[in-house]
Amino acid sequence: PQDRLRLSADIQVHNKVDSRSPADDLERDYARTYHANPPWLTTHVYLEMPDTFAISIQDERQRRINDIRHINTPVSTENNSIREGFVSTHLGSVDITFGRQNIEIGPSPFSSFGVSPDVPFLDALKIDGQMGPLSMTYFTSTLENRRSFEDPPVTNENIDFYDYGRNTILFNLHYFSYSFGRLRVGIGSHIIIAREMNEFHMADFFPAANWHNQNLVPNNHALFSDVSWVLRPGLEIYGTMGLDDVNGNTIGINDDEIPTIYAFSLGATGSRRGDFGVIDTAVEIGATHYLWGNFDDGEELARAVYRMDLAGTNHSMPLTGRYGPGVRWLNASAAVQATKHVGLDWHLEVVNRNTLADFQTDYQKDSEIANAPRHTTVYNSLRIAITPQPWIAIAFTP
Repeated sequence: PQDRLRLSADIQVHNKVDSRSPADDLERDYARTYHANPPWLTTHVYLEMPDTFAISIQDERQRRINDIRHINTPVSTENNSIREGFVSTHLGSVDITFGRQNIEIGPSPFSSFGVSPDVPFLDALKIDGQMGPLSMTYFTSTLENRRSFEDPPVTNENIDFYDYGRNTILFNLHYFSYSFGRLRVGIGSHIIIAREMNEFHMADFFPAANWHNQNLVPNNHALFSDVSWVLRPGLEIYGTMGLDDVNGNTIGINDDEIPTIYAFSLGATGSRRGDFGVIDTAVEIGATHYLWGNFDDGEELARAVYRMDLAGTNHSMPLTGRYGPGVRWLNASAAVQATKHVGLDWHLEVVNRNTLADFQTDYQKDSEIANAPRHTTVYNSLRIAITPQPWIAIAFTP
């Protein structure tokens, strides 16, 4: 019966032998290192009463990224093994989820200016609502505030701005989308707050109210939007955009020297059945301003940084964009399920970085940084997966 309590359990064992150390890119790109280091053991338990409630717990045993000696030894275990743990309830057209969870915002399979798809989890209260073609997502969460390798060292000059281990970092997001059939339009905002003495206000949690007309500062606030259009079944194009600050001097309004801070991406996804099986493709280009995600105003912990508590040195990754500030990128991928037992995945990634832009860049207009030299890195991978039985899969990545 549909209303019967359901219980499911899943255990996956994964052993990866790599000729390269997962720490090769650690100091340069922690997010890439994290996702190149899959868990060697995943245990997932899910309890559900359809249309009423659900409870999910997922434990992932991942190798210690900081310990090179344990690259290919599946007994090395990283901190934060509980990657999912939530309870959710369904109330009419509203779903409420409380706990550790993964959050996806927007149409892009590669990036998002709401929450980066690289972020493994957030400890959050999330509310999803649906009213006909209008849908809403709201969540409030707290972020880890232990100092990471990518953060600046604490000195006498900045000790008041980096209250590691003391200040709570609040991360709230509101997102609304409307479907016109094949066309869908979304708009939202995220706000990151770290204030002295954890000075939070109720209005910090109100949807849309803090977009402009509230003066509850300091807060790192940005708007983002997206448009997607299904040209035909199996083919969709999309565009996303983020605005952190708009300089009024460009339209004749007297304003300060903070430049217009933007982010954007354009892409397309497709899926079709061909002679070689089901083919899924995607392509995207994008760019971020050299101050995207940055912040000042005396509370540097409000910068768009996602930190993780690791065994050894802590590390961090961008929170509101996959690549952080001052980056241009190209992503392309193709996946072919040739037969029931054989699949191919190809991914090309070109990342062009501003060599002077990071989350510690002074929050101001700077022509030297804007015109700084750039560095390009190309990642090209092909994955061949063979599934001889439903319970085993073997993959090769040359």
